[in-house]
Amino acid sequence: MSRRFLVPVMVAACSVISGDLDRIVAIEIVGSLSPQIAVGDTLQLRARALTAAGDSVAEALIVWQLLDLDSGQVGFTLDTATGVVAGESAGSGRVAARVETLQSGIITITVVAPPAPSVRHGTRAERFDRRAAPLRSAMGGDP
Repeated sequence: MSRRFLVPVMVAACSVISGDLDRIVAIEIVGSLSPQIAVGDTLQLRARALTAAGDSVAEALIVWQLLDLDSGQVGFTLDTATGVVAGESAGSGRVAARVETLQSGIITITVVAPPAPSVRHGTRAERFDRRAAPLRSAMGGDP
């Protein structure tokens, strides 16, 4: 009689353990934890939910969250559904991914001003023509 009782208990214990291995226990950020983008650029944040067995859960609903709501210095917008960041002005802010009650590590995004365009006057041909003008003039050509 005791053997019949032990077998169902062992099966039940195994199913509980295997069920726990499928539960989402972590969120892994894919990419840099401190990316930098220029004003006007966009960045696609990526994360994946992991089970206790270490498997990725493709159907997990990952929501992105801006952690610095009241700083006024963030410099970007965040689409919380897609994880797309758009640089709007110089600044930085912190973002995290969430799946239900779990939160990922923190990503610190820095937005920098785009480099100033180099100042070039005229086309290459026009610049060459300006340099050649004194030579043509000395040779009796165009003034």
